[in-house]
Amino acid sequence: MKGLTKYLNDIQEELMDAVLYIQAAREELQDLSEEALIDRHRDGNYEAPMAYNLASDYDDEEEI
Repeated sequence: MKGLTKYLNDIQEELMDAVLYIQAAREELQDLSEEALIDRHRDGNYEAPMAYNLASDYDDEEEI
């Protein structure tokens, strides 16, 4: 029969595995997002987000 310490160790190992799976899924999602962005840009269908469009109107020279 397992003692409480053994059960706690087993649970901790399972939780650590879960964290690794979550991290791997996040990295995969990031890779897919980057690939989709590259594909859109390559196909000529890329349109910069509104925040970037507004930033292009910015004039950093001071008026006197």
